[in-house]
Amino acid sequence: MFGGDSQAGKILGDLWVFDTITEKWTFVMDTLDTHELTHLNIQGNVPTARAFSSSVMIPEMGVGYITGGLTPLGVACDIWGIKIERLIAYVEDKYKNPMENFWIEKEIQDADQSYLCRENHVSALIAKDTFVVYGGK
Repeated sequence: MFGGDSQAGKILGDLWVFDTITEKWTFVMDTLDTHELTHLNIQGNVPTARAFSSSVMIPEMGVGYITGGLTPLGVACDIWGIKIERLIAYVEDKYKNPMENFWIEKEIQDADQSYLCRENHVSALIAKDTFVVYGGK
């Protein structure tokens, strides 16, 4: 689970992993805390904190994607991937060793990316390597 908004209305940038066997949540990181990112040995870019984004998992690729949402600076016009295998290895290693970033900032080839600028939308997997983004504002 990534981001959201707090009861106080603060936009969040935290990442949590849920273990379906133990039924426990594990805190991984908070993208708002740059000191923590250094401490966790994560190199490279991470997504901006956001609420009202959409996510979808593509099992064939081992990647989950996060699109759009509301950031502290306005509506996001981007797509981020998260490599699940790397994330799991990082959590299981208890953050001891530096490793390649599990976040992937996706490059969008279209000159006009305004269709990505949305919040309160949904994403759905429609083929083994394709998802759609629908609705929102």
